[in-house]
Amino acid sequence: MAVVVPLRGMARRLHGLPAPDRSMGARPFTSEAYSQSDRPNAWEDVLGAVGLTRGPRDPSDGHASAVYRETKGVTLARLLSGPQTLATLKRPHDLPLIVRPLSEGMMLGTGGGSQAVRAGDLAILPREQELELVFQRELRAVVLAIDAQALQGRRLSASEFGAPRILLATGLAGTLLAMMDHVADGLESFAEGEWIPTARCFADLAITLVATTSNGATFETSTSTQSALLRRVCATIDQLLTDPELSPARVAQIEGISTRYLQRIFEGAGDSFTSYLRERRLQRIAADLTNPA
Repeated sequence: MAVVVPLRGMARRLHGLPAPDRSMGARPFTSEAYSQSDRPNAWEDVLGAVGLTRGPRDPSDGHASAVYRETKGVTLARLLSGPQTLATLKRPHDLPLIVRPLSEGMMLGTGGGSQAVRAGDLAILPREQELELVFQRELRAVVLAIDAQALQGRRLSASEFGAPRILLATGLAGTLLAMMDHVADGLESFAEGEWIPTARCFADLAITLVATTSNGATFETSTSTQSALLRRVCATIDQLLTDPELSPARVAQIEGISTRYLQRIFEGAGDSFTSYLRERRLQRIAADLTNPA
C-alpha cells in the first residue's frame, strides 16, 4: 500500500502548489527544529504573527517554543522562552494587543517610564505607538492579536483605543482572561468548526473591552531611570551567575545603590532578587544541558 506524505512549506512551493490555508489548525513552533543561525528569523516570524518583534536590547539566546492559531484576523498564541525584550509593531488600524503574562517579571515600558504587569493582569497595548515588553525572568504569556479584518467594517478611531493600560482580572477583563487561558491550553484540540466561532467571540469580547475601558485607569509610569536601573541590575546578575556567593549586598555595591533600594526595584516588578537569581541559574543550567559545549 502506498503511503501518501503531505507536502509542506518549501516542498509545496517546489511542486507549484498553493500554500496551505493559514487558518487551518494550530501551528506549533520549537526553536530546536531550526539550526542555530536560523532560529532568530524563525522566532521573529512567530512574534510577527501576533504583532510583536524582538527589541533592540533583546538578551535571548534563541531557544523558544510556541503554539498559535489564526483565522479571519484573530490570532491567539502561547509563547515560552527565556528572558526576552520585545516591542510592539506599529499597526494603528488594528485593535490593541492583549497580553496576559503567565509568570511574574514582565515590565511594560513607553518612552515615559515603565510599570510591572503581574501574572493575574491583562495588558492592553494600542498599536499606534511602539511599546516595550521586558520579560526579566522568562517569557511565558498568552497574546491575543486582532487586526482590522476582524472588525468586520466597524470603524474605531485611535482615540477610542485609549492609552496603554493594565486591567485587573475582574468583570469583562476577567472573562476574557479566563477564556484566553482555557483556549490557549487546548489550542491544538479545537476542530476548525469550533475554532472559527471561538475566534469571533474573542473579537467581540476584545472590541467591547477596549471600548469600555479606554477612559478608565491607564498606564501609570514610574521613572524611566528606575526601569533602566532594573535592566542594568539584571545584566549584572547574569554576568555573575556562576558566583556561589552572589548576594543582594554585592550587586547593590557594584551598582552604587543600597541593598534596600535594590530589593524595592525588584518588588516594583513583582519579583525578588532571590527568585530572579534562582530562575536565571536554572535557565542557564537548562541551556547548557540542551547545547553542551
